[in-house]
Amino acid sequence: DGSGNTHSAPAIVTVEDKIDPVAVTKNVTIDLNEQGVATTTAEDVNDGSGDNCSIASLSLSKTSFTCADIGQNNVILTVTDGSGNTHSAPAIVTVEDKIAPVAVTKNVTIDLNEEGVATTTAEDVNDGSSDNCSIASLSLSKTSFTCADIGQNNVILTVTDGSGNTHSAPAIVTVEDNIAPTVLTQDITIELGSDGTVSIETSAIDNGSTDNCGIATISLDKTSFNCNDMGVNTVTMTVTDVNGNVASATATVTVQNPITLEYAGTTIQSTSTNNTANVELVAIIDNLEGCSIAANCIKFKIYAPESTVPIIVDGTSIFQIPNTTKRRVSAFTPIDIGAEPYIIYSVIAEASCNFTGSSPSVFLTVYKPNGDMVTGGGYIVPTASAGSFASTPYEKANFGFNVKSKANGIQGDVNYKFERDNREYQIKSTQFTSLGVVIEQSTGKKIAQFTAIATLSSSKPPAVNMTGLTLKVTLTDMGEPGSADKIGFTLTDADQNLIYSSNWMSYYTEELTLGGGNVVVHKGLLQAEEAEAGEITAELLESTPLSVYPNPTNDKATFKFV
Repeated sequence: DGSGNTHSAPAIVTVEDKIDPVAVTKNVTIDLNEQGVATTTAEDVNDGSGDNCSIASLSLSKTSFTCADIGQNNVILTVTDGSGNTHSAPAIVTVEDKIAPVAVTKNVTIDLNEEGVATTTAEDVNDGSSDNCSIASLSLSKTSFTCADIGQNNVILTVTDGSGNTHSAPAIVTVEDNIAPTVLTQDITIELGSDGTVSIETSAIDNGSTDNCGIATISLDKTSFNCNDMGVNTVTMTVTDVNGNVASATATVTVQNPITLEYAGTTIQSTSTNNTANVELVAIIDNLEGCSIAANCIKFKIYAPESTVPIIVDGTSIFQIPNTTKRRVSAFTPIDIGAEPYIIYSVIAEASCNFTGSSPSVFLTVYKPNGDMVTGGGYIVPTASAGSFASTPYEKANFGFNVKSKANGIQGDVNYKFERDNREYQIKSTQFTSLGVVIEQSTGKKIAQFTAIATLSSSKPPAVNMTGLTLKVTLTDMGEPGSADKIGFTLTDADQNLIYSSNWMSYYTEELTLGGGNVVVHKGLLQAEEAEAGEITAELLESTPLSVYPNPTNDKATFKFV
């Protein structure tokens, strides 16, 4: 009191702090780790928060971050003082990914396609590349390859994550060509050359073979051919590409031999009593070039007037003409002219059996005889006789004959004597098989030929007596006095071997001019005068129907106005 007296009593003074702290923040940046996680703390964000008394605690609204939080993240820092007063302030936590992905590769092998192109992708080369967050893209330094890239190619795989971090690793892309070439062939026909052989190049068989990268070589298992290969041959063409792939295909090579043919058979013959003539067809073959040929490979085609369908006769006998490379092929065929007095046929010899070629067309006249008759006698002087019994050159050979066609057949006799090695030989016959006579009205020339079954004999030891031989006599009667007349004698055996020829010209007997005597054609087929082509006027052709046979023809033809 006023007098200084005191008394004391207790009381409670409650002191309160109602002033909030001041939260002060700062923005922070944190990096994700290899697991894709990043953390921060309130302390990291606190930038000097204060309180009038003291700060009891700091807390942050989010402290842990993942790949999903990359970028800026708004957080709240809350400051609490000792009195429980709080204050908050915002801050930005920037999350970054600075860890590069891990690129893992594997080597790959790819095949070129038919266009010579192969492709791969980054995904094909990737072998489990990874990132702490995620991979945004894969890229490969080269994805397309061509034939120029055959073999191993170094490439780079680049892995980029979502934050733009990259990592690269090498790999090997092996490019292979496993596509075989496409082999295209063509069949061909070839002819043997003058030496009996022929060769071909691959280009003759190749028909445009291709490959996706390119062809290195083309080969044939057979390129040379000879007589033994005539006909159809199968060859194999093998194509190898630049990468060693191989493919093959076959083709047919037909080998033919072009030969020369000349008809040398009967051109005129009379019929027997039954309107039929047994005609000998003969062809001379040349240019065989060492190849062998069968008789039936020669076909004789006989065309009747106005017919395009021939009678076809196969050759039946063939032999090599001595001292030549030529062959003589022959056949006999009956030709029936029916009621016609005569028929003029056209004959050609044609090759087959992979031989090619044909003879010029020749006329063959078959007619009914009307007392045909030929006689003759005299001598010739052979200088080019041939055959197994060829006569001595320049020695006289005497002959005589009388041959006539009668109602009951051909009758008469023929006798021919010649010298050989100081011995006299005689050819005789009274058995005739054919007689043909033509009298050319325009020239007066009379042509005849006859055949007979003859004998060859010589009485001087050692004796010779050959029977069953075929004698062919051709003659030309040029008129009196006979000094220009001609005759030829040919004797063959059953196998067509030449026994005797009076004047052998490689493959036939050429008639010799008589040294004395004459030959006379008394009667035969009168052949009308033939008009020259120029004499057929345009007016005649325009107004007169005309038939031609044979048609087609390669040499001669008969024109008939109807």
